[in-house]
Amino acid sequence: MKNPQARHTATGKGSHFRWSRFAALARVDFAERWRIYAAVLLIALVVQLLLHGWAQFVLGKMRPMDVSTQQGWYNVFLCIFGIPFMFVLHAPMYKQGSGLLMLMRPASTFEKWLHAALLMLVAFPLAYTVVYLLATVPLNGFVAMLESANHAKARLITPNAITSQSAGFHVYLPFLRADDRSQIDASSQWMFQWFYTVIAGFGAFALVRFRHAAPFKTLALAFILLILSLFVLSLSMFTDGETGALTHWIDGSRRVDLNASTIVSNLLFWLGTPALVWWSAYLALRERDLT
Repeated sequence: MKNPQARHTATGKGSHFRWSRFAALARVDFAERWRIYAAVLLIALVVQLLLHGWAQFVLGKMRPMDVSTQQGWYNVFLCIFGIPFMFVLHAPMYKQGSGLLMLMRPASTFEKWLHAALLMLVAFPLAYTVVYLLATVPLNGFVAMLESANHAKARLITPNAITSQSAGFHVYLPFLRADDRSQIDASSQWMFQWFYTVIAGFGAFALVRFRHAAPFKTLALAFILLILSLFVLSLSMFTDGETGALTHWIDGSRRVDLNASTIVSNLLFWLGTPALVWWSAYLALRERDLT
């Protein structure tokens, strides 16, 4: 006769990982909830198409977005639609009936935590990147062609006239730029990904831990966490008019003394904070897990 304690440890509140069990968990979750996941992405696509078209045709800009604008667009909307996806992902946890079903799925706590982390930190950003490209690249290409045609027509009519420089057609993909600003752009992208990872981890913790009014408590505390993070970074960035110890790597032309305190503070802030919030999410899930 098998020991019930051993069976509980093998499948429940532990860090055991089995690929077949994890794959089954992912398949079941996708089969049950792919429609709501797809709905978030579809809304993200429609909203971005409408806003991009409104900016180009209604406001009369008719100018393709440059790389910096596209980077800001990508990051802002990843956060805007990442938050609803986070609530959708963890929605069953703050409803009693569906929460019990989720917590009783035959998988270890670590497997459930890893599944949620991969969906939030890998699957959704990749899917959103495809949505972002669909929403921006075709319209940017069309506007770039119109801009090029207008410049050619202006040069034919008044050959000696001074015209504004063409913005041209560019496509921004995170971490894939390769020009003189690639280091700064990659650093700022890594900073945004850090914010996204911290907020996602905190949301995973709060939505699992809080059982009453979880969405409202999560939003309120996430806002406080964001303000505190920005406050710490602003103190670091504007220290005696120079880039501080926590943000010197954003601008490659700035250098600070890499002493022990600088290295430790960077490790604690940039690596320790995301690890802490996601570890808290794991502990909160382990506390409520029923398998």
